[in-house]
Amino acid sequence: MTVENDTEVYYEVRVEPLTGEHIYIDRTGTRAAIYKSGRKLDPMSRYFCPHQWLDADGFVSQELTDQYPHRHQSK
Repeated sequence: MTVENDTEVYYEVRVEPLTGEHIYIDRTGTRAAIYKSGRKLDPMSRYFCPHQWLDADGFVSQELTDQYPHRHQSK
């Protein structure tokens, strides 16, 4: 199976209501998954990962990353 970096994902953040500070949550997911969770995303954290790494809710799963390893090609 070919595993390609074909899915756009972001870090999930919680915005502190009093200060507006972004608190990073230890989750990465698709734009839709993060908005559905009621949190915000860090637009500067955008990167791509294989769609096989996403769980049913659209977040990157450590178990799935182990199951579908992505081999990085060195130049």
